[in-house]
Amino acid sequence: MNRHSSMAAKVKAYLAFGPSGEYKISLKLGMDDKVTTIVGTYKVDGNKVTLAFKEGDKTREKPPFNIRSIGGDHLVIDGEPGKEADELRRIK
Repeated sequence: MNRHSSMAAKVKAYLAFGPSGEYKISLKLGMDDKVTTIVGTYKVDGNKVTLAFKEGDKTREKPPFNIRSIGGDHLVIDGEPGKEADELRRIK
């Protein structure tokens, strides 16, 4: 999925959810060709998704985010407090 928001011109993010609760995020920030990859696990509870990842020897868990809507090729999630929602679209 590709992230579309007001920061889309500066950040390209690719997010892949696996069927066994794993995910992979690849981020390309700004005009730099450097790609940062984060691998971790996710949990779904109703309309809330929680992401966890390893940082050194510690496992970090992000606060859960709400799914506003989900369809065949898109996922809309609540943004951080005070920010607009993020729309993720499937890359075919």
